[in-house]
Parts: sequence; C-alpha cells; structure tokens
Amino acid sequence: FMMDSSVFKGLELHILKVTQNPEDESAIACLEAAETQARSAGFDPICCLLEGHPETAIGTYIEERNINLLLMGAYGHSRIRHLIVGSTTLQMLRSSHVPVFLFR
Repeated sequence: FMMDSSVFKGLELHILKVTQNPEDESAIACLEAAETQARSAGFDPICCLLEGHPETAIGTYIEERNINLLLMGAYGHSRIRHLIVGSTTLQMLRSSHVPVFLFR
C-alpha cells in the first residue's frame, strides 16, 4: 500500500519485523523481501528485526526513534481467534502515542 501511494514519497520509512527468535529464517526472509520491495518503489528503508512481543517492541522502537506515524496492515481474523490470541493491531491502537494508519 505505502509503496504505491505518492502520499508517503520522501518520508523516512522504517520496516519492522518482530519475532520471538531473531534467528528465525522466515522472519529474516520476510524482512528482506519487504526491504527489496521498498527499494524497488524508490524508498531507502531502515529495516530492523526486533525480538519480543510486538506491542512492546514496536512501542519501544517508536519512542526511542521519535517516530510520528505508525502504518500497519489490518487483517481480519475470526472472533474466536481474536479472543484467544488477541490482536496486535488492536493493542497498538490502544497503546500507541502516535497516530496509527491502518490499511487492508
């Protein structure tokens, strides 16, 4: 979404992937793919693989770097799954001290 929108051109882009295991090859591959896509769209992203729980790791990253907008994908899950595991997006909406821009 961000890559296709002229609204975001020229802004600093941080791409984050949060994992419990920083040596997880699928997490690393996911981050590398996002970086490649961002570069092909003309961005010079700052990519970071974070360890821990997404809400905490993302919140800390935002505060430490004085980031002023959080862009997140919002994916629909069943209500049962939501009740059992929660929603990172919902937690970020509740806890973020910066505006959160959601896209589907």
